Amino acid sequence: MKKSMYFNYTSDLPIAEKAAIIAEAGFDGTELFCYRDPQRETLAEQYGAACTAGLSVHAYHAAFSKINSIWEAGDEGEALCAFLERSVTEASALGIGVAVVHLSSGNTPPAYNELGLSRYARLVELGKKNGVRIAFENLRRTEYLDFVLDNLPDAGFCFDCGHEKLYNGGYGVLEKHADRLLCMHLHDNNGSEDNHFVPFDGSIDWSRLCARLKAVRPHCPLTFEALCREGDSRAFPERLMERAQRLEALLKQ
Repeated sequence: MKKSMYFNYTSDLPIAEKAAIIAEAGFDGTELFCYRDPQRETLAEQYGAACTAGLSVHAYHAAFSKINSIWEAGDEGEALCAFLERSVTEASALGIGVAVVHLSSGNTPPAYNELGLSRYARLVELGKKNGVRIAFENLRRTEYLDFVLDNLPDAGFCFDCGHEKLYNGGYGVLEKHADRLLCMHLHDNNGSEDNHFVPFDGSIDWSRLCARLKAVRPHCPLTFEALCREGDSRAFPERLMERAQRLEALLKQ
């Protein structure tokens, strides 16, 4: 399987250097991040750096600050929805085919409702018209994922194994929506915090997870959403690749 790495693993390096280091470590591609902050690098700038380094871009992750406002009436929710729609239009122009989108934040988000569903329906429809599939990610409250996927047949799923381990005990989320799987986020944690460790540095049972992945036979790249420690920016991609190869070996058993 192709191996991809989260582009936003660090903010310590210029984007051209970061892309080159990811490619030199042996990754086939990268997942970008679309910021709402106008001071940060644009999706197009990141995409250009990735392409120059020879990296493919399967997906981008949309910013998720204040994501709970999507379920609430008012200007904040509309502004967030407008940002998500703009990001899809930008991704379409670049040829990026998948957008990863969050559904809620924290343990007590607003109740899911028709307003939020209608906003996400607009996003999914816009993506469908522009060749960008929307992949909703599993978080703390997986009933939001169930609600949206049950009601939006054209929406897809991004499986995050770290979130499943931390919030759902490592059971069930992958299989429930495997038929909608468009991308995945692979990383590890200690079981009590969303650490985004490299695989095998935390408490996830990777042999068991690989058996589950083999059973659903995903067609998307193995995308690693691990984050580096301070001062480790340049060495991190090579270390992550070693773990990615170890994981790939388990998948081939």
